[in-house]
Amino acid sequence: MNRILLCQIVEWNLIQWMKNYGDVVQTEHQRIVYLNRESVIITSPTPKIHYLCIRIIIYGMDYEERIERAVALFNSGFNCSQSVVAAFADMYGFTEEQALRMSASFGAGIGRMRETCGAASGMFLLAGLECGQTEPKDAATKSFNYKVVQELAATFKEQNGSIKCADLLGQLKEKTTTHVPEARTAEYYAKRPCPRMVECAARIWVEKLKELRGE
Repeated sequence: MNRILLCQIVEWNLIQWMKNYGDVVQTEHQRIVYLNRESVIITSPTPKIHYLCIRIIIYGMDYEERIERAVALFNSGFNCSQSVVAAFADMYGFTEEQALRMSASFGAGIGRMRETCGAASGMFLLAGLECGQTEPKDAATKSFNYKVVQELAATFKEQNGSIKCADLLGQLKEKTTTHVPEARTAEYYAKRPCPRMVECAARIWVEKLKELRGE
């Protein structure tokens, strides 16, 4: 994927900005605020305490790096849905924290109920961000989004045999499901198919995203 450059001109309270985003480099004529490794904000003062800001977001990760990021997030302790969504959500203007929160409930087959695989649910959430309906009477977009979701689900099922968490876990499925997650130990990662499901879902989403964007 080629790097994407997105510019927004906004007016923010600088004090709040610094509180939220930290590192500030002061120059003679401008301030540069580093949001993260993918974002730079350049500001210039206005008469009030606000600053006129040009926000330049560089989506520096290519698709393969995003797939690797999804797996790394899972291996760090986040659930399957969070891992897939957070690896791509910045492309839609969300912070990592927002991405982790919006997808948190879908892990372990939706709230650890072993229903739809959280990694697959992550793909579906991303599909909504990419091509979801935003107008109440826009039936065409609603239909198209459902079509995309069904295609994603079919591909995931074809590659893994099911989109249901319980089926994917097989004999590892608990006899009694509780809300308490298992400890993330070396044994946990060794026996679980979950990292592979996360990678699979992220890769399927990348291929669909390329198709949708004509890349």
